[in-house]
Amino acid sequence: MKRLSVFIAVLFFSGCASITVPNYIQDDHPYKKKFYGSYDDILNATTQMLMDFGWEISNSNDPNVYERVAVSNGKEDECVLLFTEIRQSSWFIGSRYNRVNIYIRSGASNTADVEIRYMTITSIFFKQFKSFKNNAMAERMFTRIHDLLIQ
Repeated sequence: MKRLSVFIAVLFFSGCASITVPNYIQDDHPYKKKFYGSYDDILNATTQMLMDFGWEISNSNDPNVYERVAVSNGKEDECVLLFTEIRQSSWFIGSRYNRVNIYIRSGASNTADVEIRYMTITSIFFKQFKSFKNNAMAERMFTRIHDLLIQ
């Protein structure tokens, strides 16, 4: 009985660590795909896709604030960086925090590049694990954007 109470006390106090999930996700493992259509149509399809998957957009910003934007043909392309709210899921032994950034950059001849940046922080006791990969989720997001564009 004494061991059980010590174990429960350790579990109770282990949830006190603070987690900081950054708003901006660097391009450590981005998923990129080119879509054909106007910049505005692709932006609208991307925001609709985020709403369909339950991601809430917290902010959109000019990518120049965070990183150097490539200039093609001597002019700056239209671009935006979308930030989502943090999704938290609790487990018995810890918590998981997810965030997505989507970088949309217009290209030549009625195209736009969509870059999905994903981050997961898993907190177990006093240890944190970061991951920047979720291949299945990125593929579902790209498929949904494509489906919305052809409608």
